[in-house]
Amino acid sequence: MLNSIANIFVSNQPPAEYLRDFTDELGEEQILNHMATCLVTKKAYEAAMRHHYEEFLRIRSETLHARRLELAGLASPA
Repeated sequence: MLNSIANIFVSNQPPAEYLRDFTDELGEEQILNHMATCLVTKKAYEAAMRHHYEEFLRIRSETLHARRLELAGLASPA
């Protein structure tokens, strides 16, 4: 989703601002579908949109941890 030019554009903006811009341009469904491929859940997206970056990081960390356990065969898929 972010090429180097877009990354420079958003680098000085809070995530909620550039996510809102992308959502306005592409639609929430497309943004959520793309974010899911990067293991960002709807709950994490919603936290970012509320400017709750610590909550976003916690949710994302939990998602990554669950996926790691799944890949290691230590947990069943969600």
